[in-house]
Amino acid sequence: MDLELNRLTATVNGKPIYTFRKFRRSMDIEVFPAVTFGPSGCEVNFGAAPFKRALPPGYVTVDPCYLFSQSFTQLWGLVLFCQWAAHLEENESKNYVFDDATMSAFKMVTNKVLEFTRYRDGPLPVVLGQPLTDAARKDYETRCGRVSVVEGKWYYEVTVLNDDPDISVGWLTGDGNIGGANKEESTGAKGFSWVLETKRMIACGGAHQVSLGRHKWTAGDVIGCLLDCDEKKVSFTINGVLQKRLHDDEESALFQNIVIDPFGASPLVTRHVKSAVLHNFESSELLHCPEEFCPLGGTDVIHRAVVEYVLFGSQLMKDRNQLALERGSAVKILEYVAQNTDFNPSNQEIYSLSKVLQIHQARGREEESAVRGLAVGECVAHVAALSTLSCAAQSVLPFVHVEYTTKEVDPNMSARVYRAIQPAFFTVKAFCLPYVALELVRRHFMATTEESDLVKLTVNRRRALSTLSDPRATRAERIESSLFGQIYKLISDKPASMFRSGRKLWGITFLGEGADDVGGPYRESIAQICTELMSDKLPLFLPSANQQNNTGTNRDLFVVNPSLNSQQDLDLYRFLGRLIAGCLRRSELLSLSLSPVVWKDLVGERSTLDDLERVDSALVSSLRYLDESRRKGEVSAVLELFTSFTTTVEPAGEVELFPGGKNVPVSKNNLHVLLELTLDYHTRQVGAAQREALCRGFWEVIPLPVVSLLKWYELEEWVCGQKDYDPVVLLNHATYGGISSQSPRVLYLKDTLLQFTREERAKFMRFVSGRERLTPGMQLHIMPDADDDDDTLNKNTKLPHASTCFYQLVLPNYSSQAQMREKLLLAIEHCLDIDATASFQQDNALTRVVIDDDEFEDYSHLQQ
Repeated sequence: MDLELNRLTATVNGKPIYTFRKFRRSMDIEVFPAVTFGPSGCEVNFGAAPFKRALPPGYVTVDPCYLFSQSFTQLWGLVLFCQWAAHLEENESKNYVFDDATMSAFKMVTNKVLEFTRYRDGPLPVVLGQPLTDAARKDYETRCGRVSVVEGKWYYEVTVLNDDPDISVGWLTGDGNIGGANKEESTGAKGFSWVLETKRMIACGGAHQVSLGRHKWTAGDVIGCLLDCDEKKVSFTINGVLQKRLHDDEESALFQNIVIDPFGASPLVTRHVKSAVLHNFESSELLHCPEEFCPLGGTDVIHRAVVEYVLFGSQLMKDRNQLALERGSAVKILEYVAQNTDFNPSNQEIYSLSKVLQIHQARGREEESAVRGLAVGECVAHVAALSTLSCAAQSVLPFVHVEYTTKEVDPNMSARVYRAIQPAFFTVKAFCLPYVALELVRRHFMATTEESDLVKLTVNRRRALSTLSDPRATRAERIESSLFGQIYKLISDKPASMFRSGRKLWGITFLGEGADDVGGPYRESIAQICTELMSDKLPLFLPSANQQNNTGTNRDLFVVNPSLNSQQDLDLYRFLGRLIAGCLRRSELLSLSLSPVVWKDLVGERSTLDDLERVDSALVSSLRYLDESRRKGEVSAVLELFTSFTTTVEPAGEVELFPGGKNVPVSKNNLHVLLELTLDYHTRQVGAAQREALCRGFWEVIPLPVVSLLKWYELEEWVCGQKDYDPVVLLNHATYGGISSQSPRVLYLKDTLLQFTREERAKFMRFVSGRERLTPGMQLHIMPDADDDDDTLNKNTKLPHASTCFYQLVLPNYSSQAQMREKLLLAIEHCLDIDATASFQQDNALTRVVIDDDEFEDYSHLQQ
């Protein structure tokens, strides 16, 4: 039946036998399916089961249950996803996207998401955090869901997979939401959680324990966890039966008048390693969800919204608020998240953005959020839209994996499907929240971590410093004597699996410096490598044009040296790529200030004019002047400046844009060609061989299909961390041994750090931690000097000292803030040796390397 054409056709075995035309006299007449049959009866299928014959194109079954099942609607979602991606690409130059009637599907789905996440923070699919263990209970692990709820009624289930399980399930709130301070807090002893324990059949909440009736546990039993934020109650069910207090016939919540942290409560599961469980969060997975409670998982929200749109889209959209996604605001939110959070998969705030963006749902919608220029209401709406795109991108991930599109033999022709969807996915990727990529990267890290022996290196750091400071040293001597060159020479032939180890990449001893490497010397070696690379001491990187000319933005960036073309030079870049990837796997921060072009290459993105402007604003200004003059037809002045198809590149000088380009004059007719070739040369061709080598080394440790889900600035933030830190926050989170946080010397330190430049704060951080950037979760330990009680000594003559292995800072009791500043600057500028108790110096000593434990390898052949 085709109501639009007013036509009804009858078929037998798929063949039409008669067509009724204009069978409805009025469009207001409603039509119902009807069947008349005799005594023998018949079987009627309205669409709840598959038909024996294929549906005619464009027709929908009367009963859409089969067509809109969870599996079948993946196709609808895929189609809508490609439509959204096409719309984003078509409106790439516009600030507002998804603000017209053609994108009503996106608005409707996002409104559903906005409604669902009104009092729920975190990704739509419930992401479980990394297992947490406690030294006192090594056989137990705790996992917390990366979502939190503040209002409403919420429910999830845990299915036990073996008899007699030893697990605790429930809800977690407060500081435990971000990992929990210790095991005791994560099981309810201090009011952070409310859990049901299967071993003792009790419920724990705060300081209270509630005894429950006995239950014989068998595999397949289902524990239901109910949280009523509105009435402040927590309840539990077993196989759908509400659990009551022992000897209590009244059906009431086990815990009432609970106190929930302003940033919500999260699901919590603790289990013995021999107990297996299944976590169920989505409505399609739940067996006993009460009608008035909402499933905690939100993936089904997208599914239901797609079904509603396909069936009733035009009618439903009339009553829904119009939602516009502004490109500039969306990008601003995503960049703010990357710049202001610990970009690590284990960090709770990456998944729940209320704290980061300051958009807690209880706040007024007109208040300002943390993102400058965006009110809380705007932020909430955009986060909902970004969540929609993120969840949609997750659903199509199986169809876009790059690994499947590069095979030469493809008998199933599946690569065509993958290649068709890939461009759509990478268009939407720019609007995905960080957790989409981080979850995939985290799973990849867990699956590919390899065990390897710890390589122990002995290097001569004094020789490196001496050679790099000698203006007479040749380029080869600088590379060979540098710390980077020494380490490269010792381990460059090790396999890539060494950089996929779960432990630190190497143990290190600095010759003539009496320090044991329990972390500090290793971090110092990484920091010094970064210092060498980001300077004029080594030739691998050159200061950007903006840095050399002190113009434009990002004046601290470096670019690859395009003149290093030998195989040995390219091997250095490849080794650096491996080093970056290895440090990324261990969240070891690297203080690298590289051009965005490098980061974009690593994630497979294409560079643009904006990226070129970050390193050479003068060139971009010239190109824009050229383009504007060409558009206006005022080319006479331009032709005097641009006479041939050449451009200038450091350190080579003038180069041809193509062979013979210096002999081709620029004219009005080919001016646009000069513009395109110049842009392409500077964004793609300059340093291409060096960047390719660096990327090749990186991808040997972390494959491109994994890292390509990250945005370039997310990768940079994850590798390098935040360029600066707040000294007040650092000292507020510090611990103090034998000294008060309000003592004069600590206040002097705070004032000194606030007065420091960003570079000086970086040197202080390296002084106390071995890294120039603040390590996520680092806690500084501040202690008084051992001679504080000796009144005969002049405290102003002493220097502060630090232990980078344990983040310890020892402060003498200076008489003034001026003395603190003077002595601290002297220490961070000149005290480079680590615990230098050795009384000898061997500037010409050889570097060496041994293997921990067995020491089965001899590296003497690497010494010269």
